[in-house]
Amino acid sequence: MMNMSLSNKLVILACSFFFLQVVAQKDDAFNLKIKKREIQKSGTFLGLEKGKYLTLNFGVERQWQHVKLVKPTTSALNLQFDYNLIQNTMGMQTGVWQKAGRMNITYGARLFWRTDFSAHHQFGFAPNVGYKISQAHLQLGVNIARTPNFDFIGNVFYASLRWVFIQSRTIKKK
Repeated sequence: MMNMSLSNKLVILACSFFFLQVVAQKDDAFNLKIKKREIQKSGTFLGLEKGKYLTLNFGVERQWQHVKLVKPTTSALNLQFDYNLIQNTMGMQTGVWQKAGRMNITYGARLFWRTDFSAHHQFGFAPNVGYKISQAHLQLGVNIARTPNFDFIGNVFYASLRWVFIQSRTIKKK
């Protein structure tokens, strides 16, 4: 059995330390690459919109979720149909929203068209802000009509709550 002297141990320790210092200076020496994932989800949704009037809405939505450790994002595109049973009005909306970070706050906008099956129609734009948790999405917004028709029965300010039923999910690794 061989005994190493203290000076030999110190030389080996110093060489190891300097070797690690040199290797650590390389950019990719200790780079832990975490694979980013993109999740695409699509499905139908059912919801209620409440303002001055209560409206039932249903449609389809496609979500793109970029899963990252820092600043994950989710974006979505949707097409929705609205119907108010009491006032007999129907509408169609297409919208987008985006969620950045982990606070679950969403920002979005919609383009809408509504009719009451007579001469009254409305076209417009609706910015909104919301909160999304799991598949539930609460949005608050204002409908800004491009063709203001004061005889038309519809919500100016609204709160919308919907639930998305995911039917398709694809995971891509980058």
